[in-house]
Amino acid sequence: MKISIILCTRNRPQLVGPCLESLARQSFAEREILVIDQSTDDETGKQVRALGATHHPTTTVGLSRARNIGIRASRGDLLAFTDDDVVADAHWIRNLVEEYDRHPDIDLIFGRVLPKGEEGRSFCVLEGEEERRFPHRTRIPYGVGGGNNMTFRRRVVERIGDFDERFGAGAKLRGAEDVDFILRAFTAGLDILYSPRPVVYHRQWRDDEEMERM
Repeated sequence: MKISIILCTRNRPQLVGPCLESLARQSFAEREILVIDQSTDDETGKQVRALGATHHPTTTVGLSRARNIGIRASRGDLLAFTDDDVVADAHWIRNLVEEYDRHPDIDLIFGRVLPKGEEGRSFCVLEGEEERRFPHRTRIPYGVGGGNNMTFRRRVVERIGDFDERFGAGAKLRGAEDVDFILRAFTAGLDILYSPRPVVYHRQWRDDEEMERM
């Protein structure tokens, strides 16, 4: 298996359907799709099974915990992560794999994140049009990329460990699990690449009050 796509979700069946459909339409065939489902009902599970992805229901809570379950269940040499509120470009995975082939010395690649349609209020965008390499000596984990378009080689986990479960949605520290992972990669001496070619589109589904509270 070349690449594993790991999608984590909890009680958001109204969002996960379009995301799953975009993953099922990927132009790169040598892949698997794993959905780590922390939902309290089976509405998401029905959609996952209908689209032929691998459903991993779990009673755990927390994004980092779900991502770690996905890592352990996956078979790919490359691990790709996205969120249930995005839609992936049809060539997202193909472009990622090609970037790793072009950069055999790079262990982590973050891709471009654009707002979906006219929902331009998204705060999760990363719109840079130029490829950028972040050498580990930078040690600044911000502006590198985000967890909704994040990939790394499996050997990264063997080197720095998996996601810290104190961070991320559903945990005491309700975010920054991706920032923590980037910082640990820099500290371990790994270089990171940002590429504009692998694209996902973020859907802003929160209203103004929810965004401010978040």
